Amino acid sequence: MLKTNESGYVLLEMIVCLALTTLLISICVPIIIHIKTELIVLTDRTDVYHYLYNDIQSLNQEQLPITKTKQIRSTTANFSFYLDDDLIVGRGVWVNAKERTEQIYVYYYPKSD
Repeated sequence: MLKTNESGYVLLEMIVCLALTTLLISICVPIIIHIKTELIVLTDRTDVYHYLYNDIQSLNQEQLPITKTKQIRSTTANFSFYLDDDLIVGRGVWVNAKERTEQIYVYYYPKSD
């Protein structure tokens, strides 16, 4: 006589499936969050660099030193431009998505007319 009641097997199969799904989610979610945070950090860094690069080319040496604050996406960055010998130096300082202070420098040698 064969036993046809397999309800215990189905329950065990569901518990194993739930355990594997929970394990997979608990591994993948922190990795995805870390990747998104790094993406935000790199995007902010690139945006600040592009702003400095574009802004430093339009400055005159007579206007220096200049300090200003600008909102770029969700980041507030402080920019300062000053003269170092014949170089115009642009400096950007901001707090990134990891709550760390970052700074970047851009150097520009203006064309002499």
